[in-house]
Amino acid sequence: VQTCALPISRASTPRVVIAELHDVVGTMRELAPAEPFTVWYTPRFSPDGRTVAASVWRSGGLRDVVLIDVATGRIEDVTHDRAQDTGPVFSPDGRHLYFASDRTGVSNIYSYHLASGTLRQVTNVLMGAYQPAISPSGDELAYIGYTAFGFDLFTMPVTPEGFRPAPA
Repeated sequence: VQTCALPISRASTPRVVIAELHDVVGTMRELAPAEPFTVWYTPRFSPDGRTVAASVWRSGGLRDVVLIDVATGRIEDVTHDRAQDTGPVFSPDGRHLYFASDRTGVSNIYSYHLASGTLRQVTNVLMGAYQPAISPSGDELAYIGYTAFGFDLFTMPVTPEGFRPAPA
């Protein structure tokens, strides 16, 4: 069965729902509840389908990355800080979560190891890296980068031994 997770808004109150593609309306169920002053972005399934990662804007201007358990709806913060943390995607093996964050004042791509909770900085650009995507083999990262020439598409090998410790 193919399933989708998407942010929807009813009565101007955003929430994340999950549904089977063959009958979206009939199988739709709320996964992340609507809360005042909360907006959900870019939900993505883990490879095993048990977890959804999403970016969420909360009151106070915080935009964080969270994990949502598909079975229970339990929400776990990956980040909870003043940075704008966006666009989470899982590695193909489901062990890492990649996302963009401006925690240093410049948006870069970060890798969060799900088992250990270790956060590492993947890119180290001067003007911005956004919207990470991981190749199906897991050995290449693509991202949108900003340079003096504007936005462009960049790729780089995924070499965890070269990732830097992430700043707090």
